[in-house]
Amino acid sequence: MNVKGTIDWVKEYNLRKHVIDKFAQTMNLYGFDMIEPSILERYELFIRTVGESSDIMQKEMFFAISQQNQDLNIVLRPEFTTSVIRSLIEAGEIHDRRISYFGKVFRHNRPQKGRYREFTQLGCEVFDDHPYIDIDVIASAVNFLNELGLKIKVKLNSLGSSETIAKYGIVLKEYMSNNNLTNDININPMRILDKMSNADQEKYDIPKIRQYMNDNDIKRFDIVCNGLEKQNIDFVIDEYLVRGLDYYNNTIFEIENESLDTQSSILGGGAYNGLVKKLGGPDIPGIGWSFGLERILMMNIQANSDEKRIVVISINEHDYALKVSNMLRNDSNMLNKKYKTITLFSDWKKSMKKLNKINPQYIVFCGNEEKIKNSVKLKNCETETQINVSYDNLIGIIK
Repeated sequence: MNVKGTIDWVKEYNLRKHVIDKFAQTMNLYGFDMIEPSILERYELFIRTVGESSDIMQKEMFFAISQQNQDLNIVLRPEFTTSVIRSLIEAGEIHDRRISYFGKVFRHNRPQKGRYREFTQLGCEVFDDHPYIDIDVIASAVNFLNELGLKIKVKLNSLGSSETIAKYGIVLKEYMSNNNLTNDININPMRILDKMSNADQEKYDIPKIRQYMNDNDIKRFDIVCNGLEKQNIDFVIDEYLVRGLDYYNNTIFEIENESLDTQSSILGGGAYNGLVKKLGGPDIPGIGWSFGLERILMMNIQANSDEKRIVVISINEHDYALKVSNMLRNDSNMLNKKYKTITLFSDWKKSMKKLNKINPQYIVFCGNEEKIKNSVKLKNCETETQINVSYDNLIGIIK
């Protein structure tokens, strides 16, 4: 029995690979470079970024403790942005970078539909400061989800500058305290909003952050909205939208899919200022987005695989069957045509049973007669025709 809150990829692996491949293709089109930070990080790294009072720090962190070392300083990464920035700063590679990533993250929360304790996160970060960078990054997310054939809804908001957020936070704390909406005035009020539905925020008449934004905040957000419209990207402005981590400011966004019953957000992101500097790097702003692979796979994604299979069956001539198989595997034409070659060494009955599961396009029979003649019997499973083919001509006949 697997550990609670984890998932084994067995039947769904090909669909998982399909989504990862589409993500990688999109990232390549937009000029991103893939990196892979370590899974193990230092605990204090996230205190500086996601916020000490956040759910991640308070109750969702997995600590890496060994028999030799009981130090509670090493954790399994709970999110990628902090790890990406830390690794780029240490490598001296933070300036003008467009970074993509995917890998495992860990959060000790209550497992539920689409939410796991161990899950795969994919995303990207751009370290630059321009409202049109925001547009380009949002477009990359939309492009990726469109490639998966999903019907999506883009929700957009702005938190304004760090100064605006600080001013709004004071107003929000006072409002929530006066209206008995929180018992802990030390909690970042943005996190309370992040957990409240739009209906509840409307019900309690929560003040909207736009009321406290300055002219530069409003101008920047208007540029982003107008730019998205010119790129024919549909979106709605959701003034109740916030993000639950401390480092976000300016443009934030979420993308929803209509096929999910609840918690329909499947991808989220936003801009951040000060985060790189807080981790010991230069004062460079950034923007990024991420999604959980397991959650995406809950949707009706169709993986149109163009992979084809050839089965080589040994009829008591195992060495010859392997020679034929390896010739197929090593040929560049077979790689380009995306053929997968599987060799069977079982007796005839067992091999026939295995064929039903493999569903090949071609079957290659290798027996003593074929070995002597340096040939094979080739069966086309679509046309149900079978012919004798010389070893040297086999690749040219397979289409």
